[in-house]
Amino acid sequence: MENCQSILFLATNRVGSFGDAFVSRIQISLYYRDFTEDDHKQVWKTFFDKLAKDRKDIIRVSQVTKNYIFQGKEVKKMEWNGREIRNAFQIAVALADFGGEKDEEGRILLKDDHVQQNVHMSKEFKAYLNDLHWGDEAKRVYK
Repeated sequence: MENCQSILFLATNRVGSFGDAFVSRIQISLYYRDFTEDDHKQVWKTFFDKLAKDRKDIIRVSQVTKNYIFQGKEVKKMEWNGREIRNAFQIAVALADFGGEKDEEGRILLKDDHVQQNVHMSKEFKAYLNDLHWGDEAKRVYK
């Protein structure tokens, strides 16, 4: 890092594992707070809007799916960051594409089941990681 002649961006959610010597070499640090519920909703909405713009004649998100994401407790409890929301959305779209269930206008229907599958897989994987590392991510930085 010390010999780098250009701008280097480092993004991490593991700041707690940085040593003092590493931190002293950082010239500018930016802190991003955890997402609020409104932040989560805005990220989901951004992906819904992009899908509607790019593929409105091919695929649509059901209102039940939007309600599941915006009002349900399961998705809120996941506390996904923006990248995880993007991944969950992309997987849900792929599952909808693969399943091919269509609405009355012939468009592929992205249903709450597609998001639920992702929520359940993500929950299982996070539980596995927590068991493997004897604690959640916040506790792992101290090991």
